[in-house]
Amino acid sequence: MVVSNCATLSKESGRDQVVIVGAGMAGSLLALVLGRAGHAISLIDVKREMGPEFRNEKLGIDQIERLDALGVLSCFEEACWGDGREAGAAPAGYRPPLKDCGARYDRWIARIRAALPDTVTFIEGKVDDIETSNDRQAVSLANGARIEGRLVVLATGRGERLRAGLGVTRTVFSERHSLCLGFSVAHPAAGKAPIQAQIHHGRFGDGIAYLTIFPMLDEVRVNIFSYRQVDDPWVAGLRADPVGVLTATLPSLAPVLGGQTVVRKLEVRSTDLYAVSGHIQPGVVLLGDAFHAPCPSSGTGMTRILSDVHLLAKRYIPQWIETPGMDRDKIAAFYADPDKRAVDGMSLKRSMRGRAAALSKSPYWRVRRSVGALKRIVRPDRTAAVEPAHAS
Repeated sequence: MVVSNCATLSKESGRDQVVIVGAGMAGSLLALVLGRAGHAISLIDVKREMGPEFRNEKLGIDQIERLDALGVLSCFEEACWGDGREAGAAPAGYRPPLKDCGARYDRWIARIRAALPDTVTFIEGKVDDIETSNDRQAVSLANGARIEGRLVVLATGRGERLRAGLGVTRTVFSERHSLCLGFSVAHPAAGKAPIQAQIHHGRFGDGIAYLTIFPMLDEVRVNIFSYRQVDDPWVAGLRADPVGVLTATLPSLAPVLGGQTVVRKLEVRSTDLYAVSGHIQPGVVLLGDAFHAPCPSSGTGMTRILSDVHLLAKRYIPQWIETPGMDRDKIAAFYADPDKRAVDGMSLKRSMRGRAAALSKSPYWRVRRSVGALKRIVRPDRTAAVEPAHAS
């Protein structure tokens, strides 16, 4: 991998260049898969090393299978388990199945970026402008650099500036749809049983859909998926005393979390649901949250990213590069792909149904909640794979 702040694109990259703006989960994974296939990639981000961010800390079984199919699963295994010598690591020899553990988002990203091949040039800088056409695209940086290529992939998450500059508009259809909260406690002392991955469901009226508890390399993570608001007094109480307030809200957590020491303070992330328009344009494609952000409680954010990466890297970009031009019709085919539409539709459906399931007073949802509670009593399985994953 070449790390560069150069003002021009290398001549060797030629017209096959794909410029990816944004090196978070979506952009970095696409660069890795395309780069390994021999495509010349420029990957641009404002930071060479990402700091801690509250997102994508847990993988579901479906997501693990998709990562394996893309050939990138080892990056996530390394992030979860480390090398056994890292400070603060879990007890020696303790390596839970990947489906039952997680990692900080910045650890995921660091491992993916470390695996980037020489076909990927990482450029640290701020993008000021993107110019697109039916043939060649150009990305201008704040430092005066100009990177040209056949295709631009916008993977800047929820950021609005570059989208707006392209004429892509965002419409929020469910403002402050959900609120995710997370904190960490220490691993149990040596000689005590480790805390296993588990899921606990909220009760009607407490504004909690469910929460997940799972081990990380140097901590045990507690993520709460709720439909409360940031200014809720309960959230303020949780900031001050995460374990105390949470166990008071859900007494079933006391045997697991009672007396545990908080080692990473509460983090909070609010989510709006939105749709974009004007995105079908020549020369540029929107990836991940730049196109649509699901509710984290749906557990579909990472699934959507992996689906889009697979489609672009395996089905569309190789075809687009092999033929002249990068017109609107080429780009439209990706957005209209039946597999993409199916995953996006599933994600939206789960996002909307999750909130209704937790808050609606309709007879339908009262019955659904009662049936769900009965199933959990009849078949309690709190150490099974925690399928929902906190996604960006």
